Amino acid sequence: MIKVLIVDDKPENLYLLQAMLDINGFKTVAAKNGVEALGLMRNDPPDFIISDILMPVMDGFTLCHECKKDKKLKNIPFVFYTATYTDPKDEEYALSLGADLFILKPQEPEDFVKKIERILNDVKKSKFKSKKVRLLPKSVILKEYNETLIRKLEDKMVQTARAEKELLEKEKRLISLYENVNEIIFFLDIEAEDKYRFQVVNTAFLKATGLKEDQVVGKLVNEVIPEPSLSLVLANYRKAIKDRKSVQWEEVTEYPSGKKTGHVTITPIFDEQGTCSYLVGTVYDITERVMAFVNLEKSKKNLEDYFENDISADYLVSADGEIFSCNRTFLEMFGFKDRSQAEKFNITQLYKNPDDRKELIRKVKESGKVENYEVDFRAMNSMIINAIVNAVGIFNDSGDLIQIRGYIVDITARKNAEDEVRQNEQRWKELLESLPQLVWTCRVDGPCDYLSPKWISYTGIPEEEQLGYGWLNQLHPDDRDRTIAEWMEKVKTGENFNIEFRIRRYDGVYRWFETIAIPLTDSDGKIIKWFGSNTDFDDLIKAKEKAEESDRLKTAFLHNVSHEIRTPLNAIIGFSSFLDQPDLTTEDRKNFIDIIFQSNNQLLSIVNDILNISYIEADQVKIKKSRTDIKMIMDNLYHQYLIEAQKKNLSFDMKNEINSSDAFIETDESKLIQTISNLLNNAFKFTREGHVVLGCRIESNKLIAWVEDTGIGIPERDQARIFERFYQVDKTESRIYGGTGLGLSISEGFIKLLGGEITVQSEEGKGSIFSISVPFIRLKPEETHKPRILIEKERKDKLKVKILIAEDELSNFNLLQVILKSTDYLIVHAKDGHEAIEICKSDPEINIVLMDIQMPKIDGFEATKEIIKIRPGLPVIAQTAYAHPSDRTRSLESGCVEYVSKPFSKEQILSLIEKYI
Repeated sequence: MIKVLIVDDKPENLYLLQAMLDINGFKTVAAKNGVEALGLMRNDPPDFIISDILMPVMDGFTLCHECKKDKKLKNIPFVFYTATYTDPKDEEYALSLGADLFILKPQEPEDFVKKIERILNDVKKSKFKSKKVRLLPKSVILKEYNETLIRKLEDKMVQTARAEKELLEKEKRLISLYENVNEIIFFLDIEAEDKYRFQVVNTAFLKATGLKEDQVVGKLVNEVIPEPSLSLVLANYRKAIKDRKSVQWEEVTEYPSGKKTGHVTITPIFDEQGTCSYLVGTVYDITERVMAFVNLEKSKKNLEDYFENDISADYLVSADGEIFSCNRTFLEMFGFKDRSQAEKFNITQLYKNPDDRKELIRKVKESGKVENYEVDFRAMNSMIINAIVNAVGIFNDSGDLIQIRGYIVDITARKNAEDEVRQNEQRWKELLESLPQLVWTCRVDGPCDYLSPKWISYTGIPEEEQLGYGWLNQLHPDDRDRTIAEWMEKVKTGENFNIEFRIRRYDGVYRWFETIAIPLTDSDGKIIKWFGSNTDFDDLIKAKEKAEESDRLKTAFLHNVSHEIRTPLNAIIGFSSFLDQPDLTTEDRKNFIDIIFQSNNQLLSIVNDILNISYIEADQVKIKKSRTDIKMIMDNLYHQYLIEAQKKNLSFDMKNEINSSDAFIETDESKLIQTISNLLNNAFKFTREGHVVLGCRIESNKLIAWVEDTGIGIPERDQARIFERFYQVDKTESRIYGGTGLGLSISEGFIKLLGGEITVQSEEGKGSIFSISVPFIRLKPEETHKPRILIEKERKDKLKVKILIAEDELSNFNLLQVILKSTDYLIVHAKDGHEAIEICKSDPEINIVLMDIQMPKIDGFEATKEIIKIRPGLPVIAQTAYAHPSDRTRSLESGCVEYVSKPFSKEQILSLIEKYI
């Protein structure tokens, strides 16, 4: 394999070169500089050298020169690979030193490797001849190297100067943009919660607020921004930091420059540790936009005043249009220098459309006068004037029109204003309709005079029915009185209106809204209208309530589980410590052991409940339907719980209404049994006196099973939630009844997986009836199978059964030894999977294997596969602490004949061994 020495001081470059060369079959050796490379080469010369140029200690040029001086190294191909020395003079200098190839970074991997392989092919074919290098004195080499270095430094200085100049230009542009932009920009340092200090503000900030720089920079926010805006500002700062994103809002604040309405955006900036280091704020002044509605009313009044009080342009002209006289307004209107200029002019020339003049003449001749005749004129400067003409005809004795006297009112401003009003109204309307909130306006004295389309579509009621105070009818009855009182108070005082209430939707559903209304004022500060909006935050309230309830349930569950686990653990630990006491009687020892077993079963039941609910929520529970005898299940459950009924002195009855022909169905037997067992456990737990009834029947192609009791019952308010995980009716600290609150949730999960449902009927203090229904798939009865023929006793006695126990935990192996102590079985121990395989290879007398799954070297899954290959038909039983359903599936797929999860009982192990020997 060809060995390549690569020399580069950058680890990332070394890594890239190694990757390119290794993948193409080269062996690579790396050095960080020329000195280190020379040491490696003289120790073990490579077949090829690839070197960077710019490196510490010894650079590539010096390294190349040293190699070509050395008799052992001079014939090794030397390639420069550089991104710094890219000038043709650099390549010329490198080749003069004896380099065989000069490659510039970056290179496509394929092209790079082809260039290397081309030289290596020449070496293999003896075509490669190392360059004859004239070895120059050190002073000459140093001079040429210094010249190259100086040229490179000069180039670098030029590039650096150019980059610095560009950076300064960009900085100047940025500062200019920051200072000259119309939008307000500021930066806030964060010293503590609700303690923010102005660090920088731009000129627009000072101009808008009327404050001086020393009144803002270095000051805390609460020293600059007054109430009531301050509380809103601080709340939004906190929200931005908490949510880790920008927050926007509108605020009205009184500054020395006056009352300002701004659209504020605050953005938190976080450092690498995730801590918010400062805030960046921008404010867009929307005072004019908010006042637009005020100006609409104001402009209407101004237009009327302007029309009524403007001085008209009076004139007297002949019937042909010759101007005899006109007033100053006429001259100014049309741009005449003086009257003499106008009197030489024909008024017909001022009409934009001459036909308008003809129409005016016709009307005057017909009616004697013209009133409010709108025409367009063209002034001397070609400007178009929109005007209203009022004219009276002057006739001679013969009734001929000889003159016209009239006046012209310039309505250009009014026309423009009307257009502007229409445009403003359209923009205002578009703005209101684009907002996500329900928007409305009210008159100064309180009645509503506008509701946005979103309000109308939300309530589903025509606008005319909700104007005035009709909108209050859509409020929730419980919120109406306080809303009216608060609204009328704000109308009286002129303060901002801020309240929360529920509004009825078109489908009758009430949702919570936050309502804000501000008074709009004219230039004198007089309120002329109210502007309000309603923001839906119902989902936020419900999400908060749900999260709080979920947190309460989880806390209660953890308390319950802690209690339920510690209780049996206390008994196990406590009574276990007494077992080795020498003065303990046999009867006491037996009682203690019984208590330990009961506590162990109780603890195992809790763990199983937690595992089951986690499997259900993760959708990892698989249904395994099989032939199931319902009558047998019900009989077994009845006899199993009859002992519990007798202990508690309760009446326990069974109502089995299923015929023998309907006894066999297809379902998941274990989950059905566990569900009914959970219901029976609850019935006996919560019933102190009276009776418990277990029943089943077939109804409408469904199997119905129920458990009835005369226990404490369930309050109606809790019945809809008792199937939720962790939920318990008894939430007090001094809980009378134990449990984790998972039983009913698990039961519901199993029944839903079986395609059924579970329901409850209960009355507090009188008892409960829990019913389950699952699809009824009838199966025909089958003949009872004859038991399999067991090994004859005489033959069994002759056999010496040898069991291999593969178990890395000594305590678990010792437990199995104790369980099998009473038998005549021979036991062989393997401490890991590899050892188990080897024993099965070497000992053909192994009859059965108890295989742990989690073991060192080779796990139980792989070990089982190998053993089955060596000994087909050898029974392997998985015994493991892995209790997930997927672990059972994987064990069987690996070749195990059975699967038993830890902890297991003595009876389980012995019956499984007996089954397969």
